[in-house]
Amino acid sequence: MTRPALSVVVPTIASRGAYLHRCLAALSRCHGREALEILVVSEEPSALEDRLGEIGRGLDTRVVPGPAPAARKRNAGTLAARADVIAFLDDDTRPDPGWARALL
Repeated sequence: MTRPALSVVVPTIASRGAYLHRCLAALSRCHGREALEILVVSEEPSALEDRLGEIGRGLDTRVVPGPAPAARKRNAGTLAARADVIAFLDDDTRPDPGWARALL
């Protein structure tokens, strides 16, 4: 398995599925997306895993369990990250296509 260049941690809750869908759709359009791993962190991981396959198509996406509030979820995502560079996005964020490449 190739190590990702950038780990993107996205804390969320199951009831915010529409926001998460838009965020992951935007990440799937990012230039250099093949160098990303997306860590979706939720206190209800099983509620998201089924939907993630369709939402995160074409992305290296994992659901990571993490307790509320969002800061603790970010910590859980950081511990699960495989890349040396970690970025944090809220689930209602829609990054521009050049975001990841510019960050790296």
